[in-house]
This record gives sequence, structure tokens and C-alpha cells, in this order.
Amino acid sequence: SCQFRYGIMVIGSNSMTGTLNKGDAIIFEEYKNQELEEGRVIIFDYNGMQTIHRIERIIKVNGEYHYYTKGDANKNADEGYRTQNDIHNLQHL
Repeated sequence: SCQFRYGIMVIGSNSMTGTLNKGDAIIFEEYKNQELEEGRVIIFDYNGMQTIHRIERIIKVNGEYHYYTKGDANKNADEGYRTQNDIHNLQHL
């Protein structure tokens, strides 16, 4: 939950192994349209689940930012892109 500005969650997969390991507890900040940059770890909805991956590339299309993401331990990038509406929280390393 993010009833306050910060929340906590536990990592449930190996997609970020090396940076965040399965079972790690992380503290995150609620996303309120802060400026995002490549390399930032974000929490977003992906295939009906909350996912924690890193922004690899940002492209602005018709005034809307498209965020392309990938788990650090994954071979391939995530399908498609995220928008600001998909992003819920920012992970603090």
C-alpha cells in the first residue's frame, strides 16, 4: 500500500536478480508525475501484475512519454511500453 508517501513490498520474482533479489523487501515512493530518467527502477502494472523493472529507454510521442522497461536479469525487454498512467511507484536503491 502507499497510504503515505512511502510504502514497502517484497520482491516476488527473479527478474531483477543482482539488484533486487527474490524475497528482498524494498521501500518505494508513491509516483506523482515526477520526472523519470533512463536507468530508474519503477513499479508498474504489466500483464495484470505489479512489476518492478528498470527504464531502458524513453521516447516522447505526440506529447506522451513512452517508457520501455526490462528486468535487470531478463534477456529481453518487456513487450511494448509503459505510460505515466501505468506507473504507480518509484523504487529507491
